[in-house]
Amino acid sequence: MTDLTSLPVEILSEIVGYLEKKSLASVRLTNRVLNDIAARHLFSSVTLYVSFVSDNDFEDEDEDYPYCEYEEEGKYDPQIFRNILESEMLNKYVKKVDVYLCKTHCDHNPNHKDMNILHNYDPEYSNEWWSCIRDLKTFPSLSAVNIHFDHHASEASYHEFRDILHEPQDRLELSHQIFSYLKGPNAPRIRHLGIRHYQDEGLAEKDHPERRWVLEGLESLRMSISHKEIGGEGDYGDTLREGDPHTFWRHFPTNFLKPTIPTLQKLVLYSNLPLGFFPSIDLTNLHFPHLRYLCLGNFMFAQEAQFDWIISHAATLQELYLDQCAILYQVGYTIRGWLGENGFPIAHPPGDQNYYGKSFTPLEDHERNGEIDELLKLPAYATRWSDVFARFKNELPHLLRFAFGRSGKWKHRVESRCGPFGSLPMMPWEAEEEIERYSWRDNYKIYCDWDSEYRGRWEEEIDFDEWRYQPIERWIKRFESYPHCEIEDISALEGLLEAIKRRGGSGMFG
Repeated sequence: MTDLTSLPVEILSEIVGYLEKKSLASVRLTNRVLNDIAARHLFSSVTLYVSFVSDNDFEDEDEDYPYCEYEEEGKYDPQIFRNILESEMLNKYVKKVDVYLCKTHCDHNPNHKDMNILHNYDPEYSNEWWSCIRDLKTFPSLSAVNIHFDHHASEASYHEFRDILHEPQDRLELSHQIFSYLKGPNAPRIRHLGIRHYQDEGLAEKDHPERRWVLEGLESLRMSISHKEIGGEGDYGDTLREGDPHTFWRHFPTNFLKPTIPTLQKLVLYSNLPLGFFPSIDLTNLHFPHLRYLCLGNFMFAQEAQFDWIISHAATLQELYLDQCAILYQVGYTIRGWLGENGFPIAHPPGDQNYYGKSFTPLEDHERNGEIDELLKLPAYATRWSDVFARFKNELPHLLRFAFGRSGKWKHRVESRCGPFGSLPMMPWEAEEEIERYSWRDNYKIYCDWDSEYRGRWEEEIDFDEWRYQPIERWIKRFESYPHCEIEDISALEGLLEAIKRRGGSGMFG
């Protein structure tokens, strides 16, 4: 019988590469050849777990302090990571590091009944943990870093809720500090960067050399963006207005994407707020000449120009993933001049007294009847997914992999500091290739500005009988019905997938 180790090293490495980490650890114990091969796979990606200063180190102990509860997991010892750093045999294999600034569940949220507890100190990371961060650049083959923040987000001035682990300024400063430690005369160049649950709150309007240095030269960028938790009933209406995500997204293309233009090949962008219309993001002035992989999560398409931007990368784009994305088929608002010439909301419309002020509800109020007739705007968008899939089929000749639907890693029922199920959803991470097809009723949305809400149908959550004032019939007639084009959409999608398969690709749902 042929000895397994007599096989070529390349074949052995491919076989061993299919094993899970526990099995890889066992393979290392067999012989010297397999030990080396298994070590290459086992230590190619390593994790630096969070290590907070123990609450016992504080004079003012608080049994409700939420960041030092390690009863279930045991406190992580950064020396484990240090051993890899200092091992000449192992550190050369490390190519990717995941840095956690929270526990791996990314859900540091005390029970909402404790939300009024004021903590007298912010979480502090141990010196041993920071020493590992400072020495990341000593991994000679390091090329990829992922930074994981907590899912829950707050505004910087929200001191009433100190149970939020990472305030916006914390995320900004911590990420830049990590970036600064990745620099150095002999430091390996980072080619792949991921930032999970980043929140900026408009703080990134200024140029930051550390961030720019890391972004320049990237081949792949993965970001998921968290927004303020303000509402307590699981909706995001208050976040859209009081949370002001608009400043951040207005500056996002310049601050995070523009530096990557010459080299970026892979872009993954998720938002826990529906993104694309309100808040809007303008990508039309950006073109990535080498982009081959694109994933958008929770994106609302409202203009043909947004699809034009995707197709503008036809010369290079090979993989496209649309996770929980929808087309807006109608928008309703009552603010004079709210939409600009490009069809997206503007910050200070002429008839608005407040920053992105909310529309008033078009009810039968005799005193305002004539005014509502003038102000009620219901622009409709005619594009349907059948049109989009047909364009992808004909205008993306190199597309070899396509997924459209929703990843099973979305978590929508999340407890919040504002109450049970009061949080914005938790987003998938590195899961876009697990996207599965889901109900076609979720593929089109309306945006109702007087409710500050995206939903599938105008009548979905409206009981006209319970309204104090009834909407006048002529207004109701202007509300468009949900697009009944499932057959056309499915047919066009199947045509796209078939074209991809003929090219040797793998069009898929999951």
